[in-house]
Order: sequence, then structure tokens, then C-alpha cells
Amino acid sequence: MKKINGNPLFGALKLMLVPMIIISVFILVWLKSEITSIEYRISQYESERMNLLKKRKELIVKRSDSLSVKNIEAIAMDKLGLTFPDRKKVIYVKRGEEPYNFKAGLGTHTE
Repeated sequence: MKKINGNPLFGALKLMLVPMIIISVFILVWLKSEITSIEYRISQYESERMNLLKKRKELIVKRSDSLSVKNIEAIAMDKLGLTFPDRKKVIYVKRGEEPYNFKAGLGTHTE
């Protein structure tokens, strides 16, 4: 059997083994801290996503409220001063036989 301790290659391996173990430990610690950091950012993004989804739902409800017929009618009457027409002032337009041939009159609506 050969002596392993006297081999110069074994001595070089010993010298390289200690720094490699230390570097490996530092790499593992660094990886763990990066994973923790990424998990924290994912949690923040999920929270932000939930807040944005909630805000989106609120905006959809607000949009549907503002586009409702009742709301449009109130705005037309209050801000624009529009009113419902008087039945006597309504002009009925009757379409003739030919396309785009319209007749207008102040009479009553007949069909």
C-alpha cells in the first residue's frame, strides 16, 4: 500500500477542500437569502394584485352606475336643462316607399 499522506496531490486536495467547503456554505446561504427575498417580493406582488382586482371591481360598479339610464336622465335634466317633450310638440317622421324618403308633419301619428 502506498502512503496517501506523502502524496503531494493529496496535500493540494486538502488545501483546495477547505476553501471549497467555505465557498459552498456561502453559496448556500446566499441562495437561501435570495429565495427568501423572492418569496417576499412575490407576497408583495400578490397583495398588490389583490388590491388592483378589488379596485377594478369598484371601478366596474362605478362605471355601471354612471352609465345607468336613471343617472343619465338625471344629468340631462339637472346639468343640461333637458326636459321631456310635450306631446303636442312632437313631430313624427314617416318613411315613404322609397329609401331615405322622409315626410315630416305636425299632425298626429298615423300608421
